[in-house]
Formats: sequence, C-alpha cells, structure tokens
Amino acid sequence: MQTLRGQGKVKNAMLTLVGPRNDPKLADKIDRERTMQPRGQLVVGTVGREWYTGEIAWCPRVMMGGAERWIVGLDEVRVNGVVVFRKQLALIDTGTAYIVTSDSVFRKVKAAIPGSEDVQGKRGMFSFPETSLRSMEFVFAGRSLELRKQDFGLGGIVDPKTTRMVSSIVSLPGEGEAFAGLEQLWIIGGIFLDNVVTAFDYVEKKVGFATIASETDVAVQAQL
Repeated sequence: MQTLRGQGKVKNAMLTLVGPRNDPKLADKIDRERTMQPRGQLVVGTVGREWYTGEIAWCPRVMMGGAERWIVGLDEVRVNGVVVFRKQLALIDTGTAYIVTSDSVFRKVKAAIPGSEDVQGKRGMFSFPETSLRSMEFVFAGRSLELRKQDFGLGGIVDPKTTRMVSSIVSLPGEGEAFAGLEQLWIIGGIFLDNVVTAFDYVEKKVGFATIASETDVAVQAQL
C-alpha cells in the first residue's frame, strides 16, 4: 500500500474490507444462496461512501513489543447490555474465523451468560441455552457494534432438545503464546468482521469500523 501511494496509484494507503452481507447488488442472492457466493468487497485506496453509513470510528493502532500488528483499543464488551469488560485490546485478524480470547477472559464471558457449560471433550469451548444470550456488543472508539444473533454460536443449535448453542467466542488450545502477558487481548476474526466495514490505514496507523450500507441507504445516496 505504501508503494502504491508513493507511485501515485492511490490517494490514501488504505485497504478496506466490506463484509459479505453488504453489497446491495448481491444481497438477495447471498441471503438465498450463501454457500459459494461472492463474499464482500476489498477496496484498495479510499473507500467510497456508498459502502457505509454514518461516520467511521477510527482506532489508533497500539504498538506491542515493536510488532506491527493491527492491535487497537477495545473500550468495552457488553453481554446482554451489561458491561463485562473495559479497557481491553483487540487484534483485528482476517485470518481468524471466530473470536479467540485468553483463558481468563473466556471464563469470564462464560460466567456472564446464564446456563453456560463446558463442551464435553472440547477444551476452550462452552455451550449456552439459546435464550440466555440476547446481545453481544463490542465498543470501539465509542461506537457500539453488535455481533449478529446468528453469529452467537458455531453452526446454530447443537442440541435441538435443549436448544443449546456452542459459543463463537473460544479459547483455543495452543494459542497461549498469543496471549502471553496480554490477558486482556481479544482476537477479532471473520465472524465479527463479516458484518462491518473495516478500514486499515497504513499511513496514519489506525483501524476504522463503520456500519455497512443497506440497499435503502445506497438508493438514498444515489439520489443526493
């Protein structure tokens, strides 16, 4: 991105991911046939207003031990409207499918959801009654962004008799090194990023989040 900007190919050295539930031209098709359909957009350079609504919430990148990773401040995490965590850190990772936490954070999330139980034979995973989790919010730069209800669990209901779901927030075995000395770190993956606009600014070293534009929003913008 720095090279493209230096060559004058792009005005801003930015990469923006617009989640797969975004493109108004494809929305109906994706909803009907999710599997093997186009998954979102990658915007190189300045992201157009047609892709998002409101303003972008920008988070300065936090340098950790000199490593250039996209780690930003995570103001709050709310479970069922209650603040469970404050002043956390989030590694924005497109290579992770779900949301991964340290073991201590994992246990606290589990305790905040009524009826949660460890999944037998699956370390670092818990299940909960479908009705126990009403909302899960992540607050970046003062902006609350909610995890969609269908993404609370991995693959939906795992036991039709009890309507229990396996949480999409996990603590994976072998991930301990990633959290060494950083118990408050969350790895935010695709199950969250699929539902927002995520911009990576390589010059100002910051990550921005915005709400994906709906079909109605794009129609209104086209009229302005």
